[in-house]
Amino acid sequence: MSKEKNKGGRPTDYSEEMVRKAIEYLENCPDALPSVVGLAIHLGTTTKTVYNWSKVEGREGFLHTLDKINDAQHNTALNKGLTGDFNATITKLVLANHGYHDKSESDITIKEKDPAKRKSRIQELLSKTQS
Repeated sequence: MSKEKNKGGRPTDYSEEMVRKAIEYLENCPDALPSVVGLAIHLGTTTKTVYNWSKVEGREGFLHTLDKINDAQHNTALNKGLTGDFNATITKLVLANHGYHDKSESDITIKEKDPAKRKSRIQELLSKTQS
């Protein structure tokens, strides 16, 4: 296994073997839900190292595998959450990492320059949201 030299650091453990093991993890995931943490444990390294490897130019294949793991996590959590195979609270937490939220957000812009009228307008809007 050839090891690249990090600039000013120890040699990296990254190799084509790690890419192969990452693909193996994805295809035969032993975990209930695929994750970067599970991948790191499977590779015998840390999540920080896995993310660092994915940022290096020329390792787009590894980054692509991380994207596939995140997609598999998203799909698994969504489907098993819908079928009741996963705990609803855990599913909600996982899906929050994939852009799902159970609250609505509103942006309100008040262009009134007069402080008294501005305060009145804010109170009016607040009373509408509380009723």
